[in-house]
Amino acid sequence: MKTRNGFVSNSSSSSFVIIGYKLESGSLADLLKQINPSKYEELVEKAKKEDYEVEDLLYDYAYDNDLVEGLRFMTDGYGDHDYIGYVVCEEKDYHLSSNKLSGQEIFDIMKEVQEKAQMFCLPSLITGSRGC
Repeated sequence: MKTRNGFVSNSSSSSFVIIGYKLESGSLADLLKQINPSKYEELVEKAKKEDYEVEDLLYDYAYDNDLVEGLRFMTDGYGDHDYIGYVVCEEKDYHLSSNKLSGQEIFDIMKEVQEKAQMFCLPSLITGSRGC
């Protein structure tokens, strides 16, 4: 029997495709404050009451909820990149969900994401994987 010495990884990852925006580091708070100010204020108050870091609470909320209807927050899981957008497909239970969209449907989604995220430029089609 052979044994391996040194670093051995058994990490997993999942893939995704979104129509959205790559966020700058630390901009989740600013974005949520802009697109959903009442939810932002609610989370800030909750953080104060529970003696919790605001940024941590924002990330916890964003992982489990749409920031506004139809816009999801995604992270690569490594702390390198955060995204917001419409999820076209993502891997769940080792299977990548499939989705077929026409060019017009993609453009319509891009305009909707741009409006909901209150951004000036159209979003991009972003593919990637994230650590689990």
